[in-house]
Amino acid sequence: MLLTTRVVPTWKTGLYAGLLAGLLSYQPVAQPLLQAEGPIPADFLRRSSETYAERLEERQTDQEKRFVRKTSENFYLASSFQIRNWLYSGQITFNDPVSQYTGRVLDEVLRSQPALRKQVRIYTVLTPRVNAFTTDDGMIFVTLGLLSQLENEAQLAFILSHEVVHYTKKHVIRDYLESNKARQKRGDYRQLSEEDRKSARWGFSKEQEMEADLEGLNLFLKTGYTAHDLTRVFDVMAYAHIPYDDRRFPKSYFEDEFVQFPDSLFLEEVAAIHPENEDDDHSSHPAIPKRRAAVEAVLARQSATAAAGSQARVSEEGFLNMRHRARHDIAQLYLQRRQYEPALYQAFLLEGDGEDPAWTKQVMLQCLYGLTSYANRDKFNEVHVDEEEIEGQSQQVYHFFAQLEPKALNILAVKYAWDLTAQFPDDTYARQVADSLVKELVYFHKVALDEFQAPRPAPSADAQVDEAQATSNKYDKIRQRQTTPQEDLGFESTALAAWRDNARFVTLFEQHQAAHEKEESLKKKKNYHRTNKKSRTEAASRHAGLTGIDRMLVVDPEYIKISEIHSKGVQFLASEQANDRLNFLIQDNAQRLGLDTEILDDLAFGANDVDKFNDYVRLNRWIGLRMSHFRNGIQLATPDDAWRQAMMKKYDTRYFCRIGFASVRERRERIGQTLVLSAITFYGFPFGLYYAFTPDCGLYHYQIVMDLETGTPVFHCLDYINNRDRPDLLKSVLYDNFYQLQRLKL
Repeated sequence: MLLTTRVVPTWKTGLYAGLLAGLLSYQPVAQPLLQAEGPIPADFLRRSSETYAERLEERQTDQEKRFVRKTSENFYLASSFQIRNWLYSGQITFNDPVSQYTGRVLDEVLRSQPALRKQVRIYTVLTPRVNAFTTDDGMIFVTLGLLSQLENEAQLAFILSHEVVHYTKKHVIRDYLESNKARQKRGDYRQLSEEDRKSARWGFSKEQEMEADLEGLNLFLKTGYTAHDLTRVFDVMAYAHIPYDDRRFPKSYFEDEFVQFPDSLFLEEVAAIHPENEDDDHSSHPAIPKRRAAVEAVLARQSATAAAGSQARVSEEGFLNMRHRARHDIAQLYLQRRQYEPALYQAFLLEGDGEDPAWTKQVMLQCLYGLTSYANRDKFNEVHVDEEEIEGQSQQVYHFFAQLEPKALNILAVKYAWDLTAQFPDDTYARQVADSLVKELVYFHKVALDEFQAPRPAPSADAQVDEAQATSNKYDKIRQRQTTPQEDLGFESTALAAWRDNARFVTLFEQHQAAHEKEESLKKKKNYHRTNKKSRTEAASRHAGLTGIDRMLVVDPEYIKISEIHSKGVQFLASEQANDRLNFLIQDNAQRLGLDTEILDDLAFGANDVDKFNDYVRLNRWIGLRMSHFRNGIQLATPDDAWRQAMMKKYDTRYFCRIGFASVRERRERIGQTLVLSAITFYGFPFGLYYAFTPDCGLYHYQIVMDLETGTPVFHCLDYINNRDRPDLLKSVLYDNFYQLQRLKL
């Protein structure tokens, strides 16, 4: 692994991954977010149980110790399922332009080892995080965050060489075995204290990373790439927490003749940048200076070989295009995660690098829109990172938005949106957001139009002298200052002055004012609270209009079986079988009620179903983001009308559903106390035994139905049933939910 160890999602993450991933379905002016292309690779098509069986067959040997054999089996079982979940998490793409380019670089790295090249597959991870890692069976993952920070193709070739060594040396499973030995105090760990075990365990991981560096360097030096400035790749690792550039965000960026910010909104000096992982005492990876020094020592001994070669064997232009694409998509990834401040700074950097201003400004509009909506509802910290955690010039952005009061932020967002509609009059999304932000301003801050005034020119020196001469004595001066204090108008009063005479702006403002006043008057009526409570309850699952759902698409139904007895955790094989049963039960109960239902499930994809794969990914992301907003009482407009219309036409429905179950078995509490109390009476003792030796079972269930046309949930439930997952119980839950869907007042 380049920077961190393998990330394994917990069962809880698996249960809610589709809901919490979150993607802002956004089609920018420049390029859409990367998506998969071509045939779906075999890694995505094999069932987890099939992969597990294959790995066991490859590993079969009678000479392994029981501990190693059993631990290896557990590793293959868990990794087979977790990696497949990772492949379908919505973060992995294949055969896209970036993956094709990195694949060609990997071809160069392994040009002399064609058999090994056939074993290794490479995929792109859609995340801003700077990292690369490999799996035990030869899948290499490279993040957009890493690709966005690299300086040349040769650095990428070295990183891929590093990951190839992790695969050939079987570092992943060796690390897993060592971790279990330490946890179970086996072998050399038996006599060590907890702190010494941890230190020894980390020492083993550090040795593997250093081996991957040095063996990877030997592989790299045979590729024809130059090692000139190669060690600068360690700067990429050391400063991975900093955006791809550290450029000053000027105070004047949002300023014009109507907006002048006070100096207090901006830092005089930003936090200094410090490299990461300089000390490895409490890390599983060697300190970066140690890794750099080890590589430099080898290069010094092989200076002639290291200096030869080129920085680009595939294409320098291809590298620059790939890196730009990574930087472009990272801005969108931040938006998907509701990380509006880093998204805005990323767009600012790209704008300075010549990116299409129509696209960068729309990204910034979405950032201001999101920040405003959360701030107005006292949810700002949901989308804000404390500036103390940020280093470098981007800290200015975090400080600026933290200092703005919600009203000031709302006014700034309104101005930016309406200015954008003037600059790009055909941008329907900008107009939609501009209207929404005016409503936010009226409803949350009760602003009136006459509050906005044109900026006052500063009085001339002569005028100040004339005023002083007109005042007869000091007592009159004092009284004048007391009765007519000088008004200090900030940008909040002047920002929208240019729009006060715009007919559309004034009409919209007055319409929202009238609607708000009407709602306020309703609150004063005697029965309002009772009526409002009912309407809020119904609003979550009902709209005015037609009645009932007659067709829907179920996206990614999931079933997880968990046993907390003996710390077993997720029962992977049983979960896969339960997923098959869930798909059958969904179709069976829907047919019984006459509810036309189609299932978009990864277990049913074939090699040529890449369009369905992309639909699966994007719908899951879209539902996740909409629900993230919904649970905070927020409904944001998104510029994805064309995509949503295409999905509704393709699947012949506007209703898209997520269904999930989690069956949990836990050990009962207070077993001893129950046995003692039940033993007091002869007849109660058998019931006590039953309680003591029967696990506590529970069934968690969620179902969400989204209206793709309006972007709102029309039905949602999250239930817990204190019972085991009997077939009749599952049928009852599904039947009842589908019955309700058919009778919704939509």
